[in-house]
Amino acid sequence: MTNGVAQWSAKAAVRPSIVALVAVAAMSGACARREAPPADAAAATQGALPELLRFVPDSADISLGQVVRVLAIGRRFDPTNNTVEFGPVPLRRVAANATGDTIAFTVPLERLSGGGAPPQPVDPGTYNVRIVTAVGRTATLPFRVLTRTAPEGRPNSSELR
Repeated sequence: MTNGVAQWSAKAAVRPSIVALVAVAAMSGACARREAPPADAAAATQGALPELLRFVPDSADISLGQVVRVLAIGRRFDPTNNTVEFGPVPLRRVAANATGDTIAFTVPLERLSGGGAPPQPVDPGTYNVRIVTAVGRTATLPFRVLTRTAPEGRPNSSELR
């Protein structure tokens, strides 16, 4: 019986030690994680999704031959490789500014029709626009094309139908 008691005492003495070691190891690992600062600001936001806040301007009149530039204001855009999805029209490889908070893009005048048909004009209306980066995509914001006019002497898209 003394032998059984000795075995039980040895097991009981080992169990609390193992539990205590596991608890200390877990606490020290958690403390180390809390105290470790990010290497730099880019590391802190790496993996964070891009965010689209507004357009300047938020609407425009467009005409054939005219270039309408829009600034997309937001956060965490890729400095060199973004896709601006202007409704059904993807504008690929669009650069942002160095801080990744502004993208300048041109409102497309046409959109592909598919099936070998000629491109169709971007007509007046509201287009959902979003920015896509390697990390992810923004929520959409509306951009309004107010009117579509042709240069003087040429018919506009509604007169061609």
